[in-house]
Amino acid sequence: MLAFSDFVQESISANPDWLAELENAPPQADEWRHYAGWLQTALEDVADEATLMRVLRQFRRRVMVRIAWAQALELVSEESTLQQLSELAQTLIVAARDWLYAACCKEWGTPCSEEGVPQPLLILGMGKLGGCELKLLLRH
Repeated sequence: MLAFSDFVQESISANPDWLAELENAPPQADEWRHYAGWLQTALEDVADEATLMRVLRQFRRRVMVRIAWAQALELVSEESTLQQLSELAQTLIVAARDWLYAACCKEWGTPCSEEGVPQPLLILGMGKLGGCELKLLLRH
């Protein structure tokens, strides 16, 4: 597998424990259901925006390695791969939004309407969202 993808090879070289994780707990088609929980755990001790960005990037890379690994070894269908990419994108966007909203509320207070009703932070548009529109390409 490492010979087929520079991305996976570079990622595992930088994080050697990921290889054992891939071998001991191979990627599954439905593991996207765990993304939010895994990311929530990874974000538990994040105290500043720079650390948030680092943890989000590391999480994205780790999951993308799992997705690429599963795709290259044909452990999951192409449809499943695209679903995982979309769910990963959604999970990262929502986690970043929620963390930043809480941090802003802590620093400046919770934004409220004229009636005093707390107002959520909304994301109106982000362009393409993960694998429903994009393809993960591996170098063969």
